Amino acid sequence: MLDPLLILLAITWLVSGFMAYGHVLMATVSWLDRKWPDPAGLSQDLQTGWKCGLLSLGCVVTVLIIILILTCSNHPLTEFSVTAVMEWSKHFKTAFILTSLPAVIAILPTGVCWFWERGLRARGIRGDALI
Repeated sequence: MLDPLLILLAITWLVSGFMAYGHVLMATVSWLDRKWPDPAGLSQDLQTGWKCGLLSLGCVVTVLIIILILTCSNHPLTEFSVTAVMEWSKHFKTAFILTSLPAVIAILPTGVCWFWERGLRARGIRGDALI
């Protein structure tokens, strides 16, 4: 039952992640290419980039919650002995590590775009089309 949901979340994560990194690349190229300065266009690229990054991060957090719930239900903590807690934490840690890398991949373009766009906004350059 969860397989289609996890597949949909993985596809959404990939598409939104590529979009976020694409917008970081587009903003970097337009910032480096000073022939056609378009500060408002740069700001719009950055806004779209961090919004795509947030969507990507939301997918990762949703998958993390699903995996942790499944892990905890497949390996319930039935007794409070040291060995039972150690075994349960080993499964919990494995599930958490599996979703940490996609979370880092998703948060990098989000942070870059957000801070860069806020820096432009502080200087008075705004892309009002997406605000």
